[in-house]
Amino acid sequence: MTSNKIILLNAPKGSGKNTIAEALHKNYNTVLHSFKSPIFEIAAKMVGMHFDDFLKLYDDRRKKEFPCEECLGYSCRELFIAISEDFCKPKFGLSYFGKIAANNMDSVHLEKYGYVFSDSGFIEEIIPIADKFGKDKCVIVQFTGQDSNNFTGDSRGWVDGRPVGIHTVKIEMSNKNISPAEYANHILEKIGI
Repeated sequence: MTSNKIILLNAPKGSGKNTIAEALHKNYNTVLHSFKSPIFEIAAKMVGMHFDDFLKLYDDRRKKEFPCEECLGYSCRELFIAISEDFCKPKFGLSYFGKIAANNMDSVHLEKYGYVFSDSGFIEEIIPIADKFGKDKCVIVQFTGQDSNNFTGDSRGWVDGRPVGIHTVKIEMSNKNISPAEYANHILEKIGI
């Protein structure tokens, strides 16, 4: 089974986006994709770390959320925000990471498997993907509930694609007993797969 869609998950940190994206990948062969992939490479080079070592640092929740020496006194999250919002976007435009993502996607994978972005990023990043594959292929999925309005310390927020013609659905995540696989199924049902 395939989603044949580009599913863009939208919710604050700690809401389970990565886990649900993994469930979509595992259960439906959906291709995992990310707007922030280039930022990992830039950050690793900035701090003078091998890429794999930086990934381990990023996966440490304490280093991701709190300032650390390895990230030049930033948390990993703060370093990512600085790279994105203070350097790349002012220099190359708000759609920069969306253009990179779109260039690394193809219609064969979309039709065979679909794509899932564990974080929808910003609407300006989604537009190049919608322009390449069609707005009807993109779906923004917002998770509500479970402290889902807390974007504190993040440069991102709620992304609503409706003003630009991209379908946006909301899914309530108030039941903590539902597994990521069940949420993945619910997402596909909600978007009509």
